[in-house]
Amino acid sequence: MLRSLVGSEMCIRDRYRTAARDESTDRHWVLFDGPVDAIWIENMNTVLDDNKKLCLMSGEIIGMTPRMNMMFEPMDLAVASPATVSRVGIIFVEPHCLGWQPKFESWLSTFPDHMEAHKPLVHELFFWMLAPALKYLRRELFEISPTMDIMVATSCMNLFRSYVDELWESKETYDAVKDPVLWIECCFQLALVWSAGCTCDSEGRIKMNLFLRSVMEGRVKDDFGESSIYYTEQAASPFELKQVMPSGDEDKPTSVYDYYFNKEKSKWLLWTDLNKGFKVPDDSEFHKIIVPTIDSARYCDLMRHMVLHKNRMLFVGATGTGKTVYAQMVLLSLPKETHAPISIGFSAQTSCGAVQSIMDGKLDKRRKGVYGPPRGKQYAVLVDDLNMPKVETYGAQPPIELLRQCISNGGWYDWAEKGTPWKSIEDLVYCAAMGPPGGGRSFITPRFIHLFTQISFTDLEDDTMCFIYSTILDWFFQKNGFSGAVINQVEAIVRSTCAVYRSALDKLRPTPSKSHYIFNLRDFARVCQGITLSLSLIHISEPTRLLSISYAVFCLKKKKK
Repeated sequence: MLRSLVGSEMCIRDRYRTAARDESTDRHWVLFDGPVDAIWIENMNTVLDDNKKLCLMSGEIIGMTPRMNMMFEPMDLAVASPATVSRVGIIFVEPHCLGWQPKFESWLSTFPDHMEAHKPLVHELFFWMLAPALKYLRRELFEISPTMDIMVATSCMNLFRSYVDELWESKETYDAVKDPVLWIECCFQLALVWSAGCTCDSEGRIKMNLFLRSVMEGRVKDDFGESSIYYTEQAASPFELKQVMPSGDEDKPTSVYDYYFNKEKSKWLLWTDLNKGFKVPDDSEFHKIIVPTIDSARYCDLMRHMVLHKNRMLFVGATGTGKTVYAQMVLLSLPKETHAPISIGFSAQTSCGAVQSIMDGKLDKRRKGVYGPPRGKQYAVLVDDLNMPKVETYGAQPPIELLRQCISNGGWYDWAEKGTPWKSIEDLVYCAAMGPPGGGRSFITPRFIHLFTQISFTDLEDDTMCFIYSTILDWFFQKNGFSGAVINQVEAIVRSTCAVYRSALDKLRPTPSKSHYIFNLRDFARVCQGITLSLSLIHISEPTRLLSISYAVFCLKKKKK
C-alpha cells in the first residue's frame, strides 16, 4: 500500500494509525514525498529509531508493526540534521548516473503493434541526433531555466508523440499516410528543435541552429573532428534523411526554428505561412490587439498539440514576451465541447490552501473519492507566474508541492473532510508560464519542472517588434482618417523608438541608487499606446506635429521611470 503524504500531523496520524491497526498480512509503505522540513522531521525521530513509535502532541502513541515501512523521497538533505540522517538508510541517485536512455526504452515499448516495424528507425534517430545535441547543450549553451537530460529527452518524446498522432492512433489512420517514414523523420526533427534547442537564450539558438544542421546533414565528423565528443556520442551510424529542414537562400538564410512540417503537403513550410490574411478588426482596443508573428505561430501551435494530447507545457521568458497571452489564446481556441480553461495567477503570498480551494470549487464529484470537470470535458489549467510563491525557511514552496502531488499522484488530501480522505482528480492538464529565476522569482524544484515540456521565450528581434507596432499604428491612423503624409512616418517613429529602447537596455543598467532602471517590452508598448491616446484627442495633418507628439510621449514615459 503506497500513500504519498504532506507534512500535516492529522494526515500522518490517520494514515499511520490505519496501517498500524491493519491485521492482514499486507505490507504498508508510508511514503513522505517532498522536501524535508527540519521541524517536523525532528519529531519523527522516535519512529525512526529503535522505539518505532509515533508520538503525537495529544499524548497518543502509535507503534510501528513489523509489516510497516517508512520511506522519504526528498530532492536533497540540505536541512536534515545528522540525527535524522543517521536513523535512515540513504540511497543517493544522481541524474547523470541514470541518464535518459532507460526512460526512452520504456517509452519505445509503448508503440502500438502497427508501428512495431518503425522502432529501429526511431531508436536510431534518438541516439544519432538527440544524444550529441544534449552534450552540446550542456557544454556550450546557457539555459534560461536549468534542465536535465532526462527532462529534455522526455520533452522530445512527448512532442514527437503529439505530432505523429495519425500514425499512432489506429491502423486505419496509419494506412492512410502515404509515407510514414518521412513523417517520422520530419516530426522527430521538429521535436528535436523544440526540446533540445529551445531552452537556451537568443545567442544559444544561433549556435544550436548551426549544430543541429550539422547533425541533420551528417556533417558532425567533418565539422568537429573524428575525436570530438559530439561525434563519439553518436551511437548510431549517420544516414541520409528524406527531407532535411531547408536552410533558405544565400541572400536570406533561415534557421531550424523557422520551419514546421505540413503533414497534408508532406513538406517543410515557414511558420509565418500560418499568419497570412491577418487584419486588425476596426473595433479593437490597443491592449487587446495581437499581431500574428513567427513567435505566436510556433508557440501556439506547439502548445495546442501538447494540450490536445494531455501533455503539460511550460513557457519561460522575460516580462513582455507574450507568454501569458499566447497560452490564453491557445486555451480559448480549444474545442468548447471537450475543453474548458481555468486560469490561476500566483503571487508571493499565494498559499497552498488558496490554490486547493480554487481548484476544489471548479471540480464536480463523479463518484466516491473521485472528482473532475463536468462529464465529457477536460480542464486546461493555466498557472501564471509559477515561480512567484515565497520560498519557506527550509526551501519548500507549498503551492508548487501541491500541484506536483496532483500531477504525480493524481490528486490530493481533502482537508475539509474528517479523516482527510484522499481525493482523486481526473481529466486535468496543466500549463504554466513564468519569468526567469531571479528578482523575486525563485528557482522551481526540478522534481516539478521535469513534469512539463519547457520552451524558453527569447527577446523579440527588432524587425519583429517594428512589424508589430507599425501594424497597430497603421491601423489606428487609417481608421481615424489621418493623411498619407502622417501615416508614412509610422515606420520611422517605431524604428526610432526601438533604437532608443535598445540603447536604454544597454546603457541604463539598474544600480543600487537607480534600481528602477528596469526596461522591458511593455515600456515599448506604452510609448506606442501613448501616441494613440494623444492623437485620439486631436487631429493633425502635418508630419512634424506627429514627431513632436511622439517625442513628448517618450519623454513623459522616461520621466515616470
